[in-house]
Amino acid sequence: MTDRLKLALLVLVVLLIAAAHWLRPGPGYLRLNCHNTLYDASSEASGPEGFYLADYVFFGKSGRIYYRYFSVEGEPIATLMLSGKRVNRDPDNLVMDMDQFEPVMHQQDAQLPAHYHQLANAIASNVDRDGIHRVQMQVIERHDDDNAIVVRFEPSQMVCSCVYAG
Repeated sequence: MTDRLKLALLVLVVLLIAAAHWLRPGPGYLRLNCHNTLYDASSEASGPEGFYLADYVFFGKSGRIYYRYFSVEGEPIATLMLSGKRVNRDPDNLVMDMDQFEPVMHQQDAQLPAHYHQLANAIASNVDRDGIHRVQMQVIERHDDDNAIVVRFEPSQMVCSCVYAG
């Protein structure tokens, strides 16, 4: 093995070790995965309208939220993507100011749940008017053995179960 190849391998190993150290989740990392079944209260149909998963990812002061909507059959319909910053470090009262918002349609002809329209309109209105959409979650119940929490969203008062890592 030539000296040049040995040096290249050594540099590669050092870079891989450094990347693993800098990219691993640390004390500023938190990920919540929340889920809910959506029902249309104005409809006479008794079954669900669809499902949504909300992924909250925090790394240091940065934050991203992905609201992912699915049909009753489990097909992805749309995603609302937000990014911004985490305002506080209180683990029982998470506050985020989201200043970037992008709706993404996965199925152009799909029937979107009312929740999607309400949330997308509220986010767009807040970002247009105030420059941010504030998301606040209060931890109601914690089950650390299962990495599970129950949170209440403010100001909507919606309650959701979540699993977490971080």
